[in-house]
Amino acid sequence: EAAALAADVKGDPDRLAAACDQASDRAAATHLALAEAQARRGNAKDAAATLEKLAKAFPTSRHAEAAEVKLAKLKRGNAD
Repeated sequence: EAAALAADVKGDPDRLAAACDQASDRAAATHLALAEAQARRGNAKDAAATLEKLAKAFPTSRHAEAAEVKLAKLKRGNAD
């Protein structure tokens, strides 16, 4: 049953596009969580690099704007 469902998804461009969008959103959210964890540990340089990567890789994601805001705060020396 799973193989049949996978075949259906792979054969339907609309379903594939939706799956890609969902995967991208999850990846962006994971990058944002990573950057927040890095900042909490005092590693602003890595946090900034992760936020920049998120903004570049997923510019249209709902997390990109949050990444830009957090990046600006890090650059001002405020990791909140």
